[in-house]
Amino acid sequence: MEMAQVNDLAGIMLDSYDETAMYARSFVTEHDWPMTVLAKAQLFRSIVQSRVVKEDRFDLSNAYVSMGRVLVTDTTLNTDLLIRSEKALRIEQEQLDPTLDLDVRRVLSGVKLLVYRFSKTGLTLSWCESYAKKGSRRLLPDGALEAIGYWPSAAASTPTEGEFDQGSETNWDEVGDVGDEAGSDE
Repeated sequence: MEMAQVNDLAGIMLDSYDETAMYARSFVTEHDWPMTVLAKAQLFRSIVQSRVVKEDRFDLSNAYVSMGRVLVTDTTLNTDLLIRSEKALRIEQEQLDPTLDLDVRRVLSGVKLLVYRFSKTGLTLSWCESYAKKGSRRLLPDGALEAIGYWPSAAASTPTEGEFDQGSETNWDEVGDVGDEAGSDE
């Protein structure tokens, strides 16, 4: 998978991240308390879902919508992509017991995991094939992640520089890693 193939989806994710930062600032202003990491992660994915359904190129699958997951069919690539955070994959891998997995039947899903990681300056995407354990809907990586690329954030300003410098914190300071999605959907 190459950068040009996922530019539209990367743009949706960057815009959704920026919008999540805006909501997080508003929440703090209104409630004098920050949003939880989980609330920001759910909000981010909900915004991605709302933007994906407006694009003719993408079809949003209902299979995971209520769980806050984003499973997208890219009609241009004719590929199903499940958006997952790098952090969630790392947490899941730490929880897996490889000795218990030897006797479990694995079924390739046909869905590619599109794995994201936000940083102060932008978005990094990777991908891999996925599988499910027999009897489970949870998709796990089948093999190592392959890097796709890096997209810089237009909103990656710092408090002392940047296009919209008003002395405020950056979006990264407001949102951070929106990858806290280690819950189960089995």
